Amino acid sequence: MNAYIVFKEEQSAHAALSNNMTEIGGNHIRVDMACPPRKKMKGVARLYDRKRTVFVGNIPFDVKDEELYQLFCGLSRSEPNVEAVRVIRDPNTSIGKGIAYVLFKTR
Repeated sequence: MNAYIVFKEEQSAHAALSNNMTEIGGNHIRVDMACPPRKKMKGVARLYDRKRTVFVGNIPFDVKDEELYQLFCGLSRSEPNVEAVRVIRDPNTSIGKGIAYVLFKTR
């Protein structure tokens, strides 16, 4: 499920980023800044830092982002090291394609 919020002031949007990976209803939410479509992003920094992102393959098609988050946080739940989890899904069926990316806070 996705939600988009438009703030009146940019500094409010930046303050909302502190809620990234906050647990709500048993799931961790992803909070990040919206960006223009890729076609309009020429010369702009990448969305993900490749040096902090790992590729995860051969995962079940029905895996949930939260399951991967729990797996990669391991025992350090008090101070999680995961910034984002993205399971790649088919845009028409929302079924996973068996791959995902995990973005860590540090390299």
